[in-house]
Amino acid sequence: FSAFTKEPTTAGEVAHVLLGALERNASASVATDGGGSYRFGETHRMQLEPDGMQVKRVNENAWAVVDCELSGADEAEWCFQSIEDLNNDEGTCYGLTTKPPQNSYDRDGWIVIRAYNAHFYVSGSDHNVRSGIQKVHPGSKVHFRLCLSEGALYAWVNDDPPVEMLRDPSTFAGRTWFPGCFVYGSRATIRLISCWKSKTLRRP
Repeated sequence: FSAFTKEPTTAGEVAHVLLGALERNASASVATDGGGSYRFGETHRMQLEPDGMQVKRVNENAWAVVDCELSGADEAEWCFQSIEDLNNDEGTCYGLTTKPPQNSYDRDGWIVIRAYNAHFYVSGSDHNVRSGIQKVHPGSKVHFRLCLSEGALYAWVNDDPPVEMLRDPSTFAGRTWFPGCFVYGSRATIRLISCWKSKTLRRP
């Protein structure tokens, strides 16, 4: 205890101090749960930078998966940035996937936004463009927020407001998901800007 803090003497005062410590510890664990520790883990036909935060396409049908496992009632928020791509002819998709990832973004297990036209794909089904989602050009950042207990996925590009892309718990149920990106084009470099995992993320 600090020299300027009165030491608790009664059982009630001791309990109050202990409860306050537990609450502070809980708040700290929520605020830092995996925040800056996640990196790209598994990759396919991608060159991984030493810091684990950036990948570069080296062959067609390439993918990279972030080592942030999501299941049950997990909530997460992550952000990718397009460092390099063909402007107005982008060949990259951003979102999340199951393991092992399929070798095409329009197959089961991939839920992604296609950078070139902003179309939204859910396990092989093209849901077209969601109102408010723009194309992802080189330099753009694409953000995602996932709440598995609600089956809700939000996305936004740069500083645009979040858009609800999907709300269907059955889409995610019984599977483990990971943030990921897929490259079908001839050039792409992607950076993982951030990835947070918590059960108390704020809602859009």
